[in-house]
Amino acid sequence: MTNQIQVSSKPPAGFVSDVDVAAVFVEVGEKILFLRRGPSNRIDPGRWGLPGGKLEPGESSGHAARRELSEETGIIVPASSSFVSVGALYMVKPWVQYTFNMYRLKLDDFPKVQLCTENDASAWLTVDEARQYPLMLGAEETLDYYLSI
Repeated sequence: MTNQIQVSSKPPAGFVSDVDVAAVFVEVGEKILFLRRGPSNRIDPGRWGLPGGKLEPGESSGHAARRELSEETGIIVPASSSFVSVGALYMVKPWVQYTFNMYRLKLDDFPKVQLCTENDASAWLTVDEARQYPLMLGAEETLDYYLSI
């Protein structure tokens, strides 16, 4: 799968982002929240990834990350929480180039997850456990980056 995508921490030469995406590493202890995309999704159906999605016009990546987290899981970022940017990756697939903005939300307790219709399952996994699941294209590289920061 990795031969279908180029992932880098700096924009590659000639990179022009077709779309900006924001995603959230929701952490409770060593566990991270992953969602499985439902079968009706045209991109990566049945594969696991982080809560996230496209930025709307004029929207900041931080706002998009909070909005997508709420829409996809029902989790509202508490005002007192540790919600921080952990950087961006630049993804090049044969059909699209995009900037993948990442945030970390550390929580003390596992929140209730209320899935939207685009996802059909959720799981709290360690990084090693997540690597045993069928992940979205680029997720392996995203986890490698996340572990390096």
